[in-house]
Amino acid sequence: WYQRRVRGNNDKLSTYHENVIIKRDKRITVTKDTEYKFLFSFKHPGTGTCTKSDSKCGFILRGSEQDGNVMFTLCTNSEDYTETGLHYHDIISAHDMYLYGVFSGNTPDNNKITVAGRMWWKIWLSEITDWKFEQTCIAYNVADYLVAKPE
Repeated sequence: WYQRRVRGNNDKLSTYHENVIIKRDKRITVTKDTEYKFLFSFKHPGTGTCTKSDSKCGFILRGSEQDGNVMFTLCTNSEDYTETGLHYHDIISAHDMYLYGVFSGNTPDNNKITVAGRMWWKIWLSEITDWKFEQTCIAYNVADYLVAKPE
């Protein structure tokens, strides 16, 4: 977590990201090789008391691939959550999310290195040749919620 600071005149917005790191719980294939759902369990701090007992708080990102491009969309329709074990609260915002992968590999001295993010590390850590995908994660920024003052 980063130190919280407040921007100029607006005492309700943070100048830093304060991210919660959320690991993907499950991947469901919708259409083989082209469409899938990533399921994430996450109770946003602004949710308050949740009265649903038949499923966990969370969200789903629907991924689709076409012509070598990947697009992710936050599922907000309750039908997307049927039989997933999750339910959605509308406080969840795609604007506050950053999707990334976690990878690991071994140095020539056999030290394991784990990195998160895009492909920057392949250039800087070129001596590692056995990179392995470990996990899909979301960095979810909750900073503005944490510094907001009740009205």
